[in-house]
Amino acid sequence: MTAYPEIAARFARETASHEMTVLHDDGLYRHLRFKPKEHSFYWFDLITTPGQLVFSGDGDSFVFRRLTDMFEFFRSGLMRDGSIEINPVYWSEKLVSERDNVQKYQEDLFIKLVWEQANHLIEQEHVKPEQADRFRQAIKDDIVEGGLCGTADEAYRTVEEFEFYNDPSKEFDYRFQPDVRFEDAWEWFNATKDFDWWFLWVCRAIVWGIARYDRVRGYGLATLAAPKLETPAKASDLTVYRASHGSIVMGHYTSRQAAMDHVHGVLANEEGGDVTARVIWRADDPEVDEPEWECWLFDDDMSDDSPTGYVVTPLEVASAYDPDADE
Repeated sequence: MTAYPEIAARFARETASHEMTVLHDDGLYRHLRFKPKEHSFYWFDLITTPGQLVFSGDGDSFVFRRLTDMFEFFRSGLMRDGSIEINPVYWSEKLVSERDNVQKYQEDLFIKLVWEQANHLIEQEHVKPEQADRFRQAIKDDIVEGGLCGTADEAYRTVEEFEFYNDPSKEFDYRFQPDVRFEDAWEWFNATKDFDWWFLWVCRAIVWGIARYDRVRGYGLATLAAPKLETPAKASDLTVYRASHGSIVMGHYTSRQAAMDHVHGVLANEEGGDVTARVIWRADDPEVDEPEWECWLFDDDMSDDSPTGYVVTPLEVASAYDPDADE
């Protein structure tokens, strides 16, 4: 049975009309885009360079490192019957980008753990048997229903502040200490975290995208997945690509890749070495056929990325004078 079936169902629903576009495919250097034609909801890119895979899309981005060919690494999630089995525990260990968003506090897990700890306290007779019902009601009133549990900080503070007296007459007498407190909350509170739905979605998207890529190549249909901008232009059309930084024009090229290569070369001089593995190109509008591409660069430890200010802009050059065109 597929792990995380609710994520599998959600992913299938949200990618039902996704199409694959091969923006770049040269050995271990790949850039694949998956999105529906009619909108950009849940679009995502898979970008590989030797030794790493970058997932970028309609949510948090992730960078994985393990094998020289990271497609080979993630193919372990594709079963012989064509089904997908993700391994978020192992795969999250291969992240070199920020991991804080991989696992998040889950309120339902917190409530479950509180009841487990409450029952343990009753079994250990920290709560007197005749006070068990009143204790459970106090848990319900002060934590489960009446406490602040929406965030991890709020939930931890709520259990830390909880107090229970077996003799209710002592509750407001400063001479007596509470009989029950969650003094060991720090030992079990970390179990209130689970994998965030988006990371599970991403894991599934990576395997699904690789399987689709493999299938297209296996059937010899790779050219059908090439972007429209790579098809030969009509004699009357010409698109050139401008590499620039702010108002500084670096050059014009007949291919987008050549313009991007110019940017890579400039960044290599600025950074003191090849930056190809740290670069991500992002379209300013994924819905158009010829978007402007913005260059982002990961820092040395691949934990964060930021815009470089370099862009590659498609420019349409007219082949003849049009007197009706705007002046």
